[in-house]
Parts: sequence; C-alpha cells; structure tokens
Amino acid sequence: MTDKTGVSITKLIIALALFGLSQVNRASGANCCGGTKAAAEGAPGQSSANSVLNPSKFFGRASLGYKAAKQAPELCQKLFCYCGCDMTDSHSSLLDCFTCDHGADCQICQDEAIIGLHMQQEGKSLYKIQRAIDDAFSQQYPWDKPSAQLTKYRQSIKPDSKTDSAPDAPISQSAGTNSNRSSTTTDVQNSGAKAKEQ
Repeated sequence: MTDKTGVSITKLIIALALFGLSQVNRASGANCCGGTKAAAEGAPGQSSANSVLNPSKFFGRASLGYKAAKQAPELCQKLFCYCGCDMTDSHSSLLDCFTCDHGADCQICQDEAIIGLHMQQEGKSLYKIQRAIDDAFSQQYPWDKPSAQLTKYRQSIKPDSKTDSAPDAPISQSAGTNSNRSSTTTDVQNSGAKAKEQ
C-alpha cells in the first residue's frame, strides 16, 4: 500500500518502529547486547573471536553465522552489516552483530558472515570479499542516507595492489541501490550455494 507521494506505508511504519527502538536504546544507554554502549565497545580493535557469543547457544543458520564470526573475527570486523544495525544498535561492523543476540534473528548478518568466511576459505582477498558483500547486500540497507559508519567503511575499502585489479565500477555510494552490481555477485552466489549445502 502506498500513499499519494508513493511512499510505502509499510516502509514508513517499519522505519518509525526502528527509529523508536533506537531512541529507547539511546536514552537508556543500552545496545542490543543489553549492556551499555561504552562497555560493549571496549577499546577500538579489541573485538575478537572471544567476543563472539558461543555458536552452540543457537541453532540452524544462526549457529552457522556465529560460527563463521568466531572463525573469522578479523574479516567480520572489516565488513559492514547492511541490516541497519549501524543506526538502530550503534554497530560499527558485522562483528558487533555476533557479540550479542542480534545475529540470531537477522538473516542479513548471518548470510554476510557465512559468505565472507567461505570466500576467505576460497582464498579471495579482503577487497573482493568486501565488494561481493556490498554488491549483494547494499540494496537491503534500510536507510535513505548512509550513516557515518557506512561512509567511513566505504572510504576504507582499498584494493591490494598485488592481488586485486582496479574495480570495474565504484561501489554504490547511495544507500539502498544496486545499480553497480559486478561479477563479484557471482562469487557471493557461489559461496552462498556452498554454504547452503553444508
């Protein structure tokens, strides 16, 4: 259902609900982990496999997501999560999704971690993994404007001159678009198919 301006009523309701939840979290100083943001953040770069919740607490795809984050915390620290948790839960990377229960209910978080781990195991470079994840998931980002975290992340993506060629097209700089899909989408599809087989 849309109103006269073409805005989806459902999207508007979801956005308002998420905004309301983020305001409650901010007012209480809590993040999705139930603790305070300051306690969860620790020192920059201190997140590790030890920060990731035990995968055995979860089942199915959620367990696989936590397992992937535990096996590749450095990779997850360098990936952006496109579910919108940067705004709702003050997450700065995909790894943050797995240091609390957030990743248990979010298929985007789970899929990004699982696909990222499979691509890493296949020997893909960080740059190619970032490009593939961005190409596959950026259109699911729920906000119209990129957050400060997303902007910082996009500025940090750099090819390794030894292993990566110049990009075919720039990573989409507008939130929620998929206009710059590249061959890295095939890498994600192949890695996703392998993940489902397991």
